[in-house]
Amino acid sequence: MRINKTDVIREQKSFCMQLAGLWNLQLPECEEAKEVARLLGLLAENVLLNGVINWHCSKPLIAWDIAQWWLKAQGLAVKLYGTAGADAVTEVRNDLADRMVVDQFAIVSDANDN
Repeated sequence: MRINKTDVIREQKSFCMQLAGLWNLQLPECEEAKEVARLLGLLAENVLLNGVINWHCSKPLIAWDIAQWWLKAQGLAVKLYGTAGADAVTEVRNDLADRMVVDQFAIVSDANDN
């Protein structure tokens, strides 16, 4: 279910700000890494569920105003959290790419069946 685009953008900004301020919490390294991955996952989820404008292209067309926060968060994660951030980015990015392929196949296949 899609939600209001303005709300999604607001949520993306909030997740990005939470990611930027996470180091202030002085969490143990393991907990910090989990929280970085969680926030990146939420940003990616919004791109998948609310950012795709068109699934019927060779690659899904994604709204820039939603995707830009996901892209910014990837850079922040690496800059602020080093290897743990880079590992989280890789994991979440790969998961998002896999899910997009599956969802695009399902949507295009369903459209071709009708």
